[in-house]
Amino acid sequence: MIENLNETTELYQRCIKFNGYKPCSPYKVCEDCNTPQLIEKRILVISLLGLGAVLMASSVLQPLKREFKNSKITFLTSKAAGPILENNQYIDELIFWNPETVLILSQLKFDIVVNLDRTRHVSALANIINADKKYGFGLDSYGNINYFNEEFEYLYKLGIDDKLRFKTNTKSMAQIMVESLGLAYQNEPYTITVTNKHENIKESTFKEKGIREDAYLIGINTGCSDLMPLRKLPRDANEKIIKSLLEKEKDCQVLLLGGKEEEEINQYLSSIDKNVINLTNTKDLSYGIAYTSMCDIVFSGCSLGLHMGIALGKPCVAWFGPSCEQEVQLFFGGKKFKADVECAPCWQKTCNQKVLCNTRVHLDEIVEELLLYKEKIHK
Repeated sequence: MIENLNETTELYQRCIKFNGYKPCSPYKVCEDCNTPQLIEKRILVISLLGLGAVLMASSVLQPLKREFKNSKITFLTSKAAGPILENNQYIDELIFWNPETVLILSQLKFDIVVNLDRTRHVSALANIINADKKYGFGLDSYGNINYFNEEFEYLYKLGIDDKLRFKTNTKSMAQIMVESLGLAYQNEPYTITVTNKHENIKESTFKEKGIREDAYLIGINTGCSDLMPLRKLPRDANEKIIKSLLEKEKDCQVLLLGGKEEEEINQYLSSIDKNVINLTNTKDLSYGIAYTSMCDIVFSGCSLGLHMGIALGKPCVAWFGPSCEQEVQLFFGGKKFKADVECAPCWQKTCNQKVLCNTRVHLDEIVEELLLYKEKIHK
């Protein structure tokens, strides 16, 4: 035990449990603690833009912890992304973007700041945060998005060079982000932690919806963000897939996934058969996580629904039209299908082509791939 109070205070300020507000546990006093968990590196990771993008950005967490074992990782994100990052074993402190948080961050000192958001306001924040080393996007004096470290140049160029992004690049975004920090990529997946709350939702949903735990449960995510609506299939395509699945596999149930925007289509599709279960999430993201975790396999376009399936350790069958299939890594098996059009990918919000990419998908092959995993999962 250190006798000098000033030395004690300085030492325990480096402890990951110290906050200067209250004891880390009732009646515990720093001066009597012989096992402080001293922080060697204080790391701030920033990602706010899009829930699927936030999930992919969390790919850097495990490599950072591997490189800096006694580090404290603070993750700054949007309030909406909270449920997908809560209880993540690699996040020591989860904070949300608001004026108070920005004010606090302006007063802190970090060893490392990683900004994975290509936006001006977040890049401006990354500029002003006090840190010994900065990685990722910053803002130059002309108001342009730029980058702090040379390893980040490749990821930066992906945003401004369509040929590089659409035709040349073969790496997943998870690999690119990890390597942009100068770290070795070891195929570590991004993950969502399933908690007791999720398990309770699952248990009650099985009972309320008549879902059979011994059935082959195929999750179909019917939606995507309104920012790029062609990342979801038309209603008739989903209908054909569902009818074919039920015809070919009697021992399966289809779980319809999506948010409030998918209420109408999921209500229609659930009328096809009693084994099509409407699990539209109209409450909060915790329910979407619980519903997805119930599935044996997930089918989705390039959306949050797909990334949640991946993060929950599911094999995923995914189709890609306007977005880049090579940027998404299916860590736990499955297959990716590309729309049969020359103009994809394009990352365009709207389309003036006569034939839309979401109508040029081989539905029979998707059905075959979804059923292929039944024997692998239900051995």
